[in-house]
Amino acid sequence: MTHDPVLADILRARLDITTELDASPELSLLDRARLRLALVAILSDLDRGAATRADTADALERLRREVFTRVPA
Repeated sequence: MTHDPVLADILRARLDITTELDASPELSLLDRARLRLALVAILSDLDRGAATRADTADALERLRREVFTRVPA
């Protein structure tokens, strides 16, 4: 098995996003649900072949920025 840096970025982003959502009581349940749904949609597009790994990594990075800007530091 070879190392795929793009796939590693996808996995890391997914874990970062879910960890931040789980650890952010400041977000409303509705906001968390919407962000989780966006995460699932991005990953589903990759799984269905509707998005490339690079597109998925970019979409996850945008979602990660959205999550981290909504959560107070």
